[in-house]
Amino acid sequence: MNIVITVSDEYAAKVCSRLSGYQDINISILQDHRSRSRPIQGCNNALIWTYRDILLFHELNRDVGISGIAPGFWISLRKYIPFFLTQTDRLSYYPLAIEKHFEIFYRYARLWHATYKKHHIGAVVFFATPHTGFDFVSYAVAEILGISVRIVNRTGLGLSSIISTSVDLWNQGCSHHIAPKTWTTSFFDPADYQADLSLATSVAKNRCVQAQHSDKINYLRLAISFAMLTFKSSFKSLLKGGSPKTSSVRESFRWLTGPRDGLQLAYERLLHVRRTRQLLKCYYKSCTSYLPSSPYIFFAAHFQPERSTAPEGGCFDNHILALDSLLDCLPQDIHIIYKEHPRQFDIYDMRRKHARSADYYSAISAMPRVHLVDPFYDSSSLISGSVAVATVTGTSGWDAIKAGKPSIVFGDAWYKLCGACLHVSKLNSLSLAKLIELSPDRIEAALLDFLQWAAHSFINAPNTEQPLIASGEQHRVDQYSVIMSRALHDSFHS
Repeated sequence: MNIVITVSDEYAAKVCSRLSGYQDINISILQDHRSRSRPIQGCNNALIWTYRDILLFHELNRDVGISGIAPGFWISLRKYIPFFLTQTDRLSYYPLAIEKHFEIFYRYARLWHATYKKHHIGAVVFFATPHTGFDFVSYAVAEILGISVRIVNRTGLGLSSIISTSVDLWNQGCSHHIAPKTWTTSFFDPADYQADLSLATSVAKNRCVQAQHSDKINYLRLAISFAMLTFKSSFKSLLKGGSPKTSSVRESFRWLTGPRDGLQLAYERLLHVRRTRQLLKCYYKSCTSYLPSSPYIFFAAHFQPERSTAPEGGCFDNHILALDSLLDCLPQDIHIIYKEHPRQFDIYDMRRKHARSADYYSAISAMPRVHLVDPFYDSSSLISGSVAVATVTGTSGWDAIKAGKPSIVFGDAWYKLCGACLHVSKLNSLSLAKLIELSPDRIEAALLDFLQWAAHSFINAPNTEQPLIASGEQHRVDQYSVIMSRALHDSFHS
């Protein structure tokens, strides 16, 4: 079997090396910008690409032929375009015309179609849901062509992961996971479910964002240093007689449109910092100074754009649509508390330029019974005071279940099969009323049932090296790569 695997770090590279040891598997590797290993050990016969390689190949082969591609392929492919448009917002610092987005989408599709056919690809493996546009098109083409797909995503249970065969793009609430063989599971005690090792990193990042806006002097200092980082490197290049290199910017080569050089990037960074500060002020103007005395549902907004909403949220990557759907089912005496994700106001992250606007917050604050609260408000207190927690796919829903509160999810959350969790595909006035009436005892029973199921469905290995680093477990990378490679191999023969 010929397999294409996306590699994002050293851990995924080790998994590839292990997989290449199986005689029935030939591997083609697509490395993204974070992978530092080339060539990958043990994959000497592999066709190894990087995003740079493929984008360059794409530029040199703009007229990839479409002979042999049936019209039905393009008809089936068109339904994936809205997800592509949402994802490429993060890659378009300057807005692109819709016609240009369509052109890029179809060119990517032709390239992936030709690649899969030429190399007789039988399976595609993604470490994390494809969400950067280019890899999402590869997923869409594979799904239409009937090529096997495996998506390895982390869960909130320690260092475990889950293998799925597709993304729930249409919000049907279906489970597409593959339970591996017994020896790769049963890795945790159902009573030990508290630690989500990725949360420590997330909390630390949220605190950093809060510190950015703690006072005006600190804010100005950070803004200037953010811009000067690029200015210094560009100035040094000019003194040496060279031209500023945008490749030194982490995300620059993935942008469809972006600053042409380092000097322009420094200027755009200053503008971005100013816009972020203004957006936070606009948000605060719409915030309530007190929580309602009536019962409320806590709606935990997502950091966007990210894969947790695009594509894992399906059509509900639009939070306003999710709020509208929730309001339609809510009793008149229940309100909604909307809390923006703190990292939405990170002055350093330029990818989210198009994700929020003043009009967006005005539209939410104008909704009946919806109240905005400080983005740095303690989420645990909001959860404890709520009757339920709503989120697209966020960990707030899982935190609610652990705290004895039911949750509502709109997307492909890893815990959506828990009995104390209501998926949007089953959301109506009756089901919501029953959910809110769940007693803490029934929620705890549903939680324990879910943990028993997870113990035989999740894999005792992460999908990235990041949680290994966070937990100081770098020495276990080899052990986990063996488990993950065997689980993936077994999934193709189940």
